[in-house]
Amino acid sequence: QIFNHYMHARIMGEEAVAVHIYDEGIATGKVRTRSEFEQMEAEIFATFNRNSLLGMKAAEVTLRKPGGGRMTIPAEGRKGVIFFYDTSCSKCRLELQLLPPVLEDIEFPVDFYAVYTGADRGEWRDVRSSFRLRNRNVRLIHLWDPEMDSDYQLMYGVTATPRMFFVLEDGEIIGRRLEVVNLQEIIHYVTLVQNGPEEE
Repeated sequence: QIFNHYMHARIMGEEAVAVHIYDEGIATGKVRTRSEFEQMEAEIFATFNRNSLLGMKAAEVTLRKPGGGRMTIPAEGRKGVIFFYDTSCSKCRLELQLLPPVLEDIEFPVDFYAVYTGADRGEWRDVRSSFRLRNRNVRLIHLWDPEMDSDYQLMYGVTATPRMFFVLEDGEIIGRRLEVVNLQEIIHYVTLVQNGPEEE
C-alpha cells in the first residue's frame, strides 16, 4: 500500500520513495506483493523511473532531426526542457497549444526539445509547421526516434505521453512529469534565481 501511494504520488519527486521501497523491500523479498501482477507492475515502475528522478543527471539520448541528422540531448552547459509527445494523445495536443505562450515569456537561454514519440512523418511535419516560437531566448529543436533505438523510453520513463522534464546546465533534473502549470512555476523560480533578490 505504501509503494502504491508513492507510485502514484501527487507531489513531484516522491516517486523516488517508491523506487527505494522496490529496491530495498520488494526486489529483495523482504516485502511480498499481493499478486504476481503487482510484482510485475512494481518492477516495471522502478525500471522505467529510476533513471530520471529529481536531482539525477539527465541521461543523454541521441535522436533524429527533421533533416535526418542526429543530435544528442540535453546539451551540456544549457538549460533544457524535454517534452515527449504523440499526436494520437489528446492531452499532448492540448499542451502543444498551451506551451507556446509560456515559452514566449522565458527571459533566460533555454533549449526546448520537442520529441515526437510516434512514427508518422506526416503528422510530425504538421506539428513542426504549427508549433513555432518567436522568443530568441528559446531554441526550439524538433526530434524523433521512429526506430526507438535511443532507449529514451527507459531513460526518461516514457511509458505514456506527455512527459516533460526541466534540466539545468549541469544536467541535473529539477522537474519531471511536468504539467504546463508546473513548467511555469519552474520558469518563474529560475528567473528569480538568475535575477537575484529584488531590492525593496
